[in-house]
Amino acid sequence: MLALLNLSKIRSEANLTGELSAKSYELTWNSATDNVGVIGYAVWRDGARIGDTADTGYVDSSVPSDMTCAYTVSAYDVVG
Repeated sequence: MLALLNLSKIRSEANLTGELSAKSYELTWNSATDNVGVIGYAVWRDGARIGDTADTGYVDSSVPSDMTCAYTVSAYDVVG
């Protein structure tokens, strides 16, 4: 089955925040909305996609503790 992703019509006031613990980085953000309905979020670290979630939070447990990282979250929906 092929799913088409529509990233162009999704709106969010992201408010992406994070909290570092000894072994992980916990991200949270506001939910996004669009004309079809957001079904998930892609989580990116330093430009590389590291995971997906249907929730408005993600725990990155693979980040080295001595590393500085930039995170991005993009919402997606299914169109078709």
